[in-house]
Amino acid sequence: MTPAGKWICMGVLLGLCQAMSAAPVSLRIGIPWSPGSKGMLELKAAARRLARETDDRVRVKFVEQHDLDDGPVSCDGALFTGPVLAGYSPSSRLFSLPLLFRSTREVVAIRARMQETVAEELEARELVVLAQLDLGFAYLHSVRPIESVAALKTVRLWAPPASPESIQEAEGYGVTLRVMDAGRVRDALRQGELDAVLVPPLGAIVLQWGPELKVVAEPPFLCVEAVLGVRKESLSGMTPADQTLLRQELTAALTQLAEELHQKEQEALEVLEKNGLARRPLWKTASQQEEWRRWADEVADRMSEEGWLPAGVLDRTRSALTELRAASAGKEALTGRERDD
Repeated sequence: MTPAGKWICMGVLLGLCQAMSAAPVSLRIGIPWSPGSKGMLELKAAARRLARETDDRVRVKFVEQHDLDDGPVSCDGALFTGPVLAGYSPSSRLFSLPLLFRSTREVVAIRARMQETVAEELEARELVVLAQLDLGFAYLHSVRPIESVAALKTVRLWAPPASPESIQEAEGYGVTLRVMDAGRVRDALRQGELDAVLVPPLGAIVLQWGPELKVVAEPPFLCVEAVLGVRKESLSGMTPADQTLLRQELTAALTQLAEELHQKEQEALEVLEKNGLARRPLWKTASQQEEWRRWADEVADRMSEEGWLPAGVLDRTRSALTELRAASAGKEALTGRERDD
């Protein structure tokens, strides 16, 4: 080959490499929200910002996808919550233990300790974590008051379609589950097939279940933890810098949405109350509170002993929560003395 021919080949190869490096990476991510919902609109806005920041090298399309029991089959990634998330990350089951957390502050503090473990568990399943957050608390909504553990064990509680393993895990509460699509729940409540649901207050409003429910119990029952994960192979054509921008934009959008959900939690409870739901305490006396706490501890212990939670996760979390509550009580006591002075 002549020198000129060599230069021509090198130029062609260089051009091909540049073209390949400039090829955009497109991601399709499943989100369990409808296209017109605020959450979906905010994520789509983040996707547009990301496209501008990367000169269109990174394109993200968010699609509505609710049934994720077998993982993101048709997508590159998804927002995983509840039993589906637990299928990828056993340690994340911690967040769905009943009555474990008493405030968003506690959830945030424990997530900071757990996020590396959760990310490693998803990475073992070839998923890269882009964001970890919670979507607020789920409350026990029912057609009649549930004021004791014995009463809870008599209700028929709604459960979304899930894997047999997830159903078995939920049955650890000692309740009777009724598995059905969310679209059937309102009629089931009306017709007496269901007695209770565990959902965030805003979810009860959006899904229009409020008219069929009579009582919402406080305090919140469990945390709704979520992880935005993407297949590792889907990011293979993306530069580290673009991956950083992807993570930053989506984390920022989801964090803002989570904060808004936290702020609207009490507003949603007030709306439900104005529309006829009675807000009642799960316990009224110290002995009733002790009964509920003891039951919650028994559920957590059984899940840990039976291997639903990895060894040591529950003990470490309980120890951390004890420290957090002691520190919080100390600050409150100090503030009270300063106020007295």
